[in-house]
Amino acid sequence: MTDDLRARASNLALVGALTYEHPELLPILHGHLADNGGEVLPYLYVADVMRWLVLHREDRPDVCREVFRWMEAAWDRADDHQRDLIGAGFVEALPNPGEAGAAEMRALLGPDLRRLDAWNPPT
Repeated sequence: MTDDLRARASNLALVGALTYEHPELLPILHGHLADNGGEVLPYLYVADVMRWLVLHREDRPDVCREVFRWMEAAWDRADDHQRDLIGAGFVEALPNPGEAGAAEMRALLGPDLRRLDAWNPPT
């Protein structure tokens, strides 16, 4: 198996597991598939998830907390491809400081994901 195909399979597995564990995200996946010709683009999908979390931070704080916990736990067992997806796709999609939801979302970052956030310098 080529490394490119392995990376794609690995990232699709992460997207599938995330969505399976959090069925509230199924409408996001549905819209993502509709927008992308039936194809899952993992980096765009996890950014779509982040945008949904920001929009629903007040009416679905439970889901927000659980998705961030799930991502933190996934980091521990992730391969390099999945870690890149979590960092470059999910953490980098956090709103910038001063934007709506930035503080609330950053407060949900666990220690591993916090280290990936360019706006959270190491202490």
